[in-house]
Amino acid sequence: MDLKDFVKNSIKDIATASQELQTEFAESGVVVNPPVSPMQKDIFEDGNAGCTWRQIRDVDFDVAVVASSTGGGKASLKVWSAEISGGADGAHETSSRLRFSIPIALPASQSEKENQEKSRAKRSKPAPRIRGFY
Repeated sequence: MDLKDFVKNSIKDIATASQELQTEFAESGVVVNPPVSPMQKDIFEDGNAGCTWRQIRDVDFDVAVVASSTGGGKASLKVWSAEISGGADGAHETSSRLRFSIPIALPASQSEKENQEKSRAKRSKPAPRIRGFY
């Protein structure tokens, strides 16, 4: 499998799993990918209009890759898997270990959406008038 396809499929699977878990656990009170407040990044408070920030998480990859080239000059980078093949087509392969991270923000939870609506409603309310100050 090409490295690009491996990374894309991995992130797609993580995002899809997050969405499915949010739906599956919605009624049980479990919040997958809860929103946080800018002041308390490790605390989620259900119904708090201040908890509207989506968390950014690194997806860490540590993969073995094989760089191969053929006599025709075509090169590719593939995620390593055991493969046995024969032939004398002038192919050359080199394996390496590759580590990298990709930051992602998972899909918004229902709690995040509700808290953002509360926050918008709170900001759009007119300020109370104080008697004598107009």
